[in-house]
Amino acid sequence: MQSSSADAEYNEAVSYLLKQLTEEEAERFEENYLSDHDAFEHLEAIEEELIEDYLRDQLPGEIRELFETQYANRPENREKIDFAKRLIICSDSLPARKAPIHISPTHGPARLRGFPFYSVTPARAASIAIIVLLISVILLGGYLFRRNRLAAETQARIELEERERELQKHLESQQGSNKNQDDKNQPHPQEPRSVQQPAPPTFIASLRLKPNTERGASGGKAVSLTSSTAWLKISLVVSRPDYDSYNVTVRRPSDSRFNFSKAGLKPVHGRDGLVITVNLPAQTLEAGLYVIDLEGARATGEREIAHTYQFTLQK
Repeated sequence: MQSSSADAEYNEAVSYLLKQLTEEEAERFEENYLSDHDAFEHLEAIEEELIEDYLRDQLPGEIRELFETQYANRPENREKIDFAKRLIICSDSLPARKAPIHISPTHGPARLRGFPFYSVTPARAASIAIIVLLISVILLGGYLFRRNRLAAETQARIELEERERELQKHLESQQGSNKNQDDKNQPHPQEPRSVQQPAPPTFIASLRLKPNTERGASGGKAVSLTSSTAWLKISLVVSRPDYDSYNVTVRRPSDSRFNFSKAGLKPVHGRDGLVITVNLPAQTLEAGLYVIDLEGARATGEREIAHTYQFTLQK
């Protein structure tokens, strides 16, 4: 029997999968689970168990309704459900083992060594081979998925740390130049002069945009930046994951000279589904309305605008 602590962890994981946690609880859950390899595998096992209970009609009415409205309606989850359904159908179609029958060893089908009464018929052998193949595909797919996601997260973290180091060097150099200029302009060098030190910089401001709420809105969300803000991190929620890659263009309708673009981006899984993240240097941004175009690109070379987002910058 599971302990009360294990039950609480299981219920919290189910609530996260069914989007029943608050935004603060979901962020804390992701920090605990998605950063730990073993915890993430435990979450995947709970997700597979939840899907199997749904397919076998073993979920309570309220949980089943939440599963259908909050989980099964997402494209990436429908693929998992369809795959699990095929696996269950294949597993349930295996013939039941009959009571052992004594047959002369010189007649009848071949037997497994050590199991003299278990006949290996061609149908049973084919079913076992299919099950082994499906399990191998599942394990390989899970390994490739986790490896690619960890590689993408590691690369993004390395790029962000490198930008923070460059910005820190720039700020230290700027502070040194300002101090030298103050010393030159001081009218009475013999008199001590207090120099006000700037407040420690706040490096990153965050903004999350969803196309189904920001599309068509006047100005979209608003974000405020201070003089100590170094980067604006924008997370774009993607509701159309049917492209091979994405290109992001940030522009100001009132200033045609401003244009920021980045190509070949891949979405990663976040709290709201698939998310593409871009970082903008705060010192290049002016107050006003900004428009973000998310262009989807396919391997055939076709491109089209998948989503458009808006936000207003305040300083």
